[in-house]
Amino acid sequence: MNNKVLLFLAEHVSIFQYDLSQLIQQLKQFTFLDIYGRIDGQKIEPYRSMIQRCFPNSRVNIQIRRLCLWFDLLYSIHSI
Repeated sequence: MNNKVLLFLAEHVSIFQYDLSQLIQQLKQFTFLDIYGRIDGQKIEPYRSMIQRCFPNSRVNIQIRRLCLWFDLLYSIHSI
């Protein structure tokens, strides 16, 4: 991948991380996230890596048309 693509992916991962963190902070009892919609194939692995880094006790399933995230909220909130 060239630098332009890498910068593009990094920006989208950062935005996704911020949005997900804000959502979790607002929904303190939240334990499962199921998002339907198209995810660019190049973003799947960067998103998966970010989720595993920020929510190490989570379980994630990311596909082109769906993102499912299960996490232990007690541990996850402290790692954001």
